[in-house]
Amino acid sequence: MNHPPRTGPEAFEQTTRLYRERLAARDLARVARDAGLAYSEGFLHVPLFGAAYRVGAAGAFGPDGREAGMAARVILFRYALDFPDPVPRPGGWAAFRDFPDAVPFAGAFAAQVEAPLARAFSGRAAALREAMDARGGRPP
Repeated sequence: MNHPPRTGPEAFEQTTRLYRERLAARDLARVARDAGLAYSEGFLHVPLFGAAYRVGAAGAFGPDGREAGMAARVILFRYALDFPDPVPRPGGWAAFRDFPDAVPFAGAFAAQVEAPLARAFSGRAAALREAMDARGGRPP
């Protein structure tokens, strides 16, 4: 009988294993091509929080080569798994909450990503553009 995990860390590790299994079946080379990212040795290279991360069936790793933290792993796994197929038309936009299976994480994403950005840049669109440009951001 398969028992549900009893603790948060057990649940997260179980979810990580599931994500890695799903990534093994995902064409990450296509995701890289469609997203304009690098791909090598089974890893999609994703810029996140101003740093270079790698994600693939073997896991998600930070710029120092160590396993990425819990929040970064979830974002990287979900990005690689949920990158649209087919890709939206040029100029299209997809909100995080619109990704498949993202609903359980949407509240945390809004609280940990969207709200701090809104607080920092509310009424300051030019400052947001400058910050994005400084980090290599570009319009969709």
